[in-house]
Amino acid sequence: MNLRVKNWAKFQHFKDRRPPWIKLYRDLLDDIQWHKLDGDSAKLLVMIWVIASEDGGNLPANDELAFRLRISESALNSTISKLSHWLEQYDINMISTRYQDDALEKEKEREAEREAEAEREAEAEAERESGAQNSKAEPKGQRLDVDMVLTNDWYFEALKIRQEWSQAKCNAVFLEFKDYWIAQPGAKGRKADWLATWRNWCRREKGYNNKGAPGKFDPVQFVNGSKQEQSNVRTIEHE
Repeated sequence: MNLRVKNWAKFQHFKDRRPPWIKLYRDLLDDIQWHKLDGDSAKLLVMIWVIASEDGGNLPANDELAFRLRISESALNSTISKLSHWLEQYDINMISTRYQDDALEKEKEREAEREAEAEREAEAEAERESGAQNSKAEPKGQRLDVDMVLTNDWYFEALKIRQEWSQAKCNAVFLEFKDYWIAQPGAKGRKADWLATWRNWCRREKGYNNKGAPGKFDPVQFVNGSKQEQSNVRTIEHE
């Protein structure tokens, strides 16, 4: 009688025999039978999995297996009794060559399917990681807090641009700024940097020119404008 690992085709699947590594599935963390094993038996089970990978889950005769594990046959028999959850016996003489060939072909097909599925999962995981990195690189916009008040930091930022503003004037402009943006629906009302938005608002406040500098007072234009307004008033009264 020979030993083999139960459900090897499901547990491990490789195109080639004697792979350089085997798969250790995370489900082992919740396998109560694994946690019941003593340390030596758990170590030998991992070594048995490695040896089984050389022949599609099948293990060599007990004397050879004991030698490969560097233990005595009596110790091997004692260990095997503790590993019945993972090992089973089979009679190699009862398995025909034709059956072995068919099983091998089917196993190869299953291996190809599993590897294709593993590649698809790896590609999907890579896309998810790439999307997560992009989302971290590009901060999502946030809406302005409806309970926000003008802080000292924001007030001082405004004064760097509008030195002539009093605190009352700055607070009035801030309330206008706040009401405007809270009322904006959807994506328009979201900003990645509200402080930068506030600075731009201060630059565009009345009295500033297109270059971001304070607008200069023009007395000629002021006088002409006043005369034009007076003329308009007199024209309206005359009509």
